[in-house]
Amino acid sequence: MNQSELNILLSSKKFRLRRVFWNNYLASVDFNTLLKQYGLEPAGNNYSTTSFKMNSSVTEMINKISEKNKVLTYVIFLSFVVYLLHRYTGEKQVAVFISEQNSKYGFNRSLPLLTEIREGMTYREYLGEVKNRLAEVIKNQEYPIKKVIEHLDGAREGKVENLSNVTCTIGEPECNYDSDFIFDLSEEDESFLLTLKYRNDRADELFAETMLRHIEVLIKKCLPNAEILLKNIDYLTDKEKAFWNKEYNKPYSNVKETVIALFEKRVCDNSDSVAIVSGDEEITYGELNIRANALAHRIMEEGIKKGDVIGIIMDTTKEVVISMLASLKVGAIYLPINDSYPIQRM
Repeated sequence: MNQSELNILLSSKKFRLRRVFWNNYLASVDFNTLLKQYGLEPAGNNYSTTSFKMNSSVTEMINKISEKNKVLTYVIFLSFVVYLLHRYTGEKQVAVFISEQNSKYGFNRSLPLLTEIREGMTYREYLGEVKNRLAEVIKNQEYPIKKVIEHLDGAREGKVENLSNVTCTIGEPECNYDSDFIFDLSEEDESFLLTLKYRNDRADELFAETMLRHIEVLIKKCLPNAEILLKNIDYLTDKEKAFWNKEYNKPYSNVKETVIALFEKRVCDNSDSVAIVSGDEEITYGELNIRANALAHRIMEEGIKKGDVIGIIMDTTKEVVISMLASLKVGAIYLPINDSYPIQRM
């Protein structure tokens, strides 16, 4: 097909509707990943691979849920991979790329799949969300997505960086996509085999294996109880729970004074000593304490009370230290915020 014929085809009503779909679908997506995935940037990195084979009971659970909910096993697999990314990133919207080799599921190219988690969503509802989104992108796959990306690339500033560089494939464990992580679902001896191919400069073997273990935990938690709320799902392994409980929940009996008590003791002992140097300005402990007290009173006047959370934009100015101390003085919790984050993540 020459360029003239292609232009005529793309201007047809069917393709105009599909162009509108992809324009709307990709409107909030970060384009850096899309450009790379669709061959507009060079590829090539070293990869390693790890995998795990699901036992017969897990395989049976997946097949039962697939039959009961009339969803493909690949959709179930997708739902757990993408949900794990939601949990890892903290984003309500996350996207991956999907691809298969033999067109068994209705598509034979790499397509972006964008999903969203809503408040109060159950796993069954999320599974339906993934199923419906997959059906949408397959229905509109004939339109050359690369053209949409090239068209929208000029207006990409301010887009949400919610497109993770992850590809989910079917029966392609040796595929060569330019993604940081490539999950593949295949069958082996009547059981499902989940393979993860990862870039060595993005992850090590321990991290990759932990991701697979987390997916295994999600499968065992969600499939027997599909009505479980997503926010209540715990994906940590028993080994991880034991580690956190042992190493990070130890009582610190030797801590007898609060940060503020220690600070104010320093103020009494070294009131005229320099506490902060900010540019050409030097602030003593006494001056710092006076400013922190003044801000603490202002915070209380605004109705902030013990246990409330105060966001603090983190930079290298003296005001950050004053804000931290003032928050602690009123018994509030300060939340550090990186001002380089997109506004949607603040």
